[in-house]
Amino acid sequence: MGNKLRNMLDPKDNGLALTMNFKSFDDRQNFIDAIDKMSETGVPQAVPVPQFMELKKTKGQYQYPFENVDNIARMMVYPAHDIVEIPVIVDGAESKYSFLRMRTNEVVFLNSLDPSIVEVKLELKTKDNIANFTYKTHPGNADTVENLILAYKHFLALLDVLFQKQVTVEKLGDIRKYFDQSVKAYIRAKQLSEVLKINLTPKKIVDEDDKDCFIEKTYLLLVDNSIIRQDDKLNHIEIANIESLEEGRELFAIYSQKVDLEIFGERREFYTVNCIFGAEISKVERNEDGNNVVYFKESEKNPMYRAYSAFLEEKDAEKEIDSIMDKRDLYERADSWVDQLQVLLQS
Repeated sequence: MGNKLRNMLDPKDNGLALTMNFKSFDDRQNFIDAIDKMSETGVPQAVPVPQFMELKKTKGQYQYPFENVDNIARMMVYPAHDIVEIPVIVDGAESKYSFLRMRTNEVVFLNSLDPSIVEVKLELKTKDNIANFTYKTHPGNADTVENLILAYKHFLALLDVLFQKQVTVEKLGDIRKYFDQSVKAYIRAKQLSEVLKINLTPKKIVDEDDKDCFIEKTYLLLVDNSIIRQDDKLNHIEIANIESLEEGRELFAIYSQKVDLEIFGERREFYTVNCIFGAEISKVERNEDGNNVVYFKESEKNPMYRAYSAFLEEKDAEKEIDSIMDKRDLYERADSWVDQLQVLLQS
């Protein structure tokens, strides 16, 4: 745009002629200087306002009035730009990553055409053969979780194209890992929300405080149908199904528990089936409603821990308890949720 305007100010130019009438010679010179500065920096510039502009179209040997503009309040000049598309492969299919391209005398700027979710900027210094790459994420701006996941996948695909050669980029591995793990986490959150019948939005994902990885634990239980080992140090159990209530005996206890949770801004319930391993019965009491209260201490031979599974319906939890003896080995050999999550992250 800068070169075009300079040409239009040249009275020798044929085609579409632009004539500007300035209040003074200084305004005219300042206008040209602003165009030069824009061409050097790529930054839009405010320019002196002409008294009026006259556009004429040249055809053959004749010029015809095209448009007259006066009463101009403010005027800016912007660098010329066009759209470029970089081919990428997303989920095995070819797609495009679109950029708005602007040029200065020494730098080519590429800014992502749609920066709403992932904002990407590339500065290519043509003389020095140097490229600066920056990005920002705005996950809460996505319309749907599907669009959020797709935008992150597109960004990962773009990295594969931009850095497919042996180019040393500081923390590139960390960037790839962050986006790859984010995509997997968003997919797990979406699957969990479908099981819990929650209308999940990107904003709910962003707003969810998951310091204790509660979403991941719940995913393992209700989507992956895993059994989780938890190293709890309990000292008693109420309403438990006990093999033997003999004091000093190693404890194997089974009990169900109702869990009331708040997740993605909504409340839901599910039921856990719990097995206690590695404890010795130290005392048994019967409370007023006739249920056993079993007190225990940690076994000196084996560390105490709890292994549990989860079900959305109470009847399914009851079925699990009825068949628990056939699955005792699965509960006893269960891995912690941390170990299971690591497997998910590496898959």
